[in-house]
Amino acid sequence: MEVISIFLEWHTMSQIELRDYQLEALQIVQKEYKLKIRKQLIVLPTGTGKTIIFAAIAKHFNKRTLILAHRDELIQQAASKIKLYWPEADIGIVKADLAEYDHQIVVGSVQSCMYKKRIKRLKEQDFQILIVDEAHHVAANSYQRIIKKLGFMRNTGKKLLLGFTATPERADNLGLGDTFQKIVFMRSVATMITQGYLCPVSARRCLTSVSLDGIRTQHGDFQVGDLATAVNVQGRNEFI
Repeated sequence: MEVISIFLEWHTMSQIELRDYQLEALQIVQKEYKLKIRKQLIVLPTGTGKTIIFAAIAKHFNKRTLILAHRDELIQQAASKIKLYWPEADIGIVKADLAEYDHQIVVGSVQSCMYKKRIKRLKEQDFQILIVDEAHHVAANSYQRIIKKLGFMRNTGKKLLLGFTATPERADNLGLGDTFQKIVFMRSVATMITQGYLCPVSARRCLTSVSLDGIRTQHGDFQVGDLATAVNVQGRNEFI
């Protein structure tokens, strides 16, 4: 009851009211952290407000926090949602020509942060929390370089590595278990639809004359370039 009351107290001070599962996720992150699970993974479907959870975690722990993302729109989304949830937050961005290291919360591009000079600058900031968006990419060398150089792979100390993903399985069979100790919180698409947080899926089948024969595959899926060449054609697009 004490943990719940603490969370409710700081939760009610925010600009956005957290959904029940978001609050539960935060409580579990704190509980597992106290149990020395310092490399945690959260699995939530797209559209369920993972970025708001980033913001709430950063505000609650109130420590130097680095958030890694691999696309510009995810970087901008993280920064804007944190400000929405926590207007007083001190946020910097590290990507391309932006080098705003000296802030309590830094949202960084993996492609920029992986370089030696930038890792050196990030290491000087002594981040205590590292949040990885789209964490199914974490097995890539770029992510591993940042995580290891900033000291988040060690089993000692108080640093918290927290990954978020909607798809914890990787097509290349590289396991996320090499980076994360435990999936601490998970909700399925079906559960989120049943609880009214996501819209029900409504599908309509459109039959066209396009053939997928001869398209190469990679890791069990169609190669994107070959697939685009086959399906992104004028006649099919007009019909759809």
